Amino acid sequence: MIYLDENATNRPDPRLLEVYRRGLDEGWANPSSQHTEGRRARAFVEEAREQVAALFGVAPGQVTFAASGTEALNQALFSAVASAEGPARVLASAVEHAAVLEALEWLAGEGRVRHELLGVDACARLEPAALTQALAGAEQPALVALLAAQNEVGTLQDLEGAGAACAAAEVPLLVDATQAVGRVERDWCATPWDYLVISGHKMRAPRGAAALIHRGRAPEPR
Repeated sequence: MIYLDENATNRPDPRLLEVYRRGLDEGWANPSSQHTEGRRARAFVEEAREQVAALFGVAPGQVTFAASGTEALNQALFSAVASAEGPARVLASAVEHAAVLEALEWLAGEGRVRHELLGVDACARLEPAALTQALAGAEQPALVALLAAQNEVGTLQDLEGAGAACAAAEVPLLVDATQAVGRVERDWCATPWDYLVISGHKMRAPRGAAALIHRGRAPEPR
């Protein structure tokens, strides 16, 4: 069989499976426990946190692990909304992943968010004027959410342009990079973002591993 669904998920790399098995064998205990096995498990977690932090130029404390990209995205959204007074205004492109769009719908139903979907062109690329106009509104948004690479058609968004607009308006930018990190050649340390989400199973790791990385204007994950 010729497998053509690499963007959805891919086969784990044997080298990563070896690391995974070692973690299961030696780091199986509760990492919050103070006994020997718990401390050993904690050491595995913190070593991984340091490695991820080094890749993205942040401190280890700015890396929060999650079980999936969806969980990490939701945590970023909920953290930004929790920091706002009253219903938060959130901007997102109309072609965001369902993990973002459905979470925003749920938060809106709870009266915690007023979200606005920004227009895109025929290639699913965010229209710069739409973002600039929305950021110029009377009420400052609590967050802007933007896919680095659109998961259905693969369009790469202009993160530099969006980041500059968000920085000028002092609004945090959430970048869903699950489809881009490890595939798109880019200096992610220099790329403008305040929250960055990555997912292991898109990069030949076993499922169940993702991370939310925060810096800049991003509220601390809750």
